[in-house]
Amino acid sequence: MFWSGAAIEIVLFFFLLSFSYFPFIIKSRYERLIELIPSKVKVIYLSVMDLIGLLCLVMGALFTIQKWPFALPLIGLGIVTFLIAMNGWNRSFRREVELRKSAENELKSTLDELHRTHLEITEKHKEIKDSINYAERIQRSFLATEATLSDNLNEYFVIFQPRDVVSGDFYWANRLANGNFLLLTGDSTGHGVPGAIMSLLNITSLEKAIEHQSEPAQIFNEARMTIIERLKNDGSLEGGKDGMDGSLISFNQEKTSLTYTSANNSIWIARYSEEMKGYELLEFIGDKMPLGKHVHDTVSFTQTTVPLLKNDLVYCFTDGFADQFGGPKGKKFMKKQMKELILQYAVLPLEEQKGIILKRFNDWKGDNEQIDDVTMIAVRI
Repeated sequence: MFWSGAAIEIVLFFFLLSFSYFPFIIKSRYERLIELIPSKVKVIYLSVMDLIGLLCLVMGALFTIQKWPFALPLIGLGIVTFLIAMNGWNRSFRREVELRKSAENELKSTLDELHRTHLEITEKHKEIKDSINYAERIQRSFLATEATLSDNLNEYFVIFQPRDVVSGDFYWANRLANGNFLLLTGDSTGHGVPGAIMSLLNITSLEKAIEHQSEPAQIFNEARMTIIERLKNDGSLEGGKDGMDGSLISFNQEKTSLTYTSANNSIWIARYSEEMKGYELLEFIGDKMPLGKHVHDTVSFTQTTVPLLKNDLVYCFTDGFADQFGGPKGKKFMKKQMKELILQYAVLPLEEQKGIILKRFNDWKGDNEQIDDVTMIAVRI
């Protein structure tokens, strides 16, 4: 028995064709199976086994047709090789499926845990938010009421824009036994919850002071003593240095003059000038020390009396407005711009001024974070 030239050519052609396409087969299988069988070596090994099995079966069939020897061994080798390859594929797939199922179970467990955590955080957030909103209502009950301000002031506006829900800033008012009307804008140490707690201490200290005092400087002196006394056992080595900055104005009954004392704050009066045919701004600077523990906390606050004219505009404020970053260059607003803004619109009713000032502040702030509480009060005489 001999092989014919045609048979040899067929066998050689089949071998060459198979091996020439082998790299493409490997590449195609690897791209399709990479997610299930990440090992490239295993894909190549099992593909080679497939190819050998296929070649053996085809050769066995060819040998059978030609009645050449070794046909059955070739077919048997092909079947065995195919079975080995199939077993390898199945084991690989099964292992990868098990790994993927395990990963999916772990992912599901993680997602369930994250969901539970999210629900817990959401619930805690709601509790905290509800608590802060309740604290805001409590703090607001300590502030000057609209009724108190309307009963004692002719025309006024209040801008009160906390950085957070509750505020270290506050405004307070009270009528004294002698008929004078007190108006205070305060900036407590801190903001948010700590600032709000501090504001309540500051207000109660002021309320205690007016039980014995009627002059602004003496009210500040006594309130400062109360604040220092209450904070001395806060756990720090030197006792609490918290307190507030602020300006306290006492209007006489006829609103013909005001007496003020100030801690690190200024008071502005916009007054119409016949000579200038417009408004000019008078600035009154207070004492350079806070209402609280300080190197000069035994030095008395000073007070100044200022005569008032009809249509004078009195402005008192905290530093949040001037210190706000924004504008095209991300800089502070600064008091210079505040003065220009007030003088530009001083002729308008105060309610219109309030809208313009608020819009200017929010436009300046833009997308920037509000860095501090903002409070401003204006009164027309």
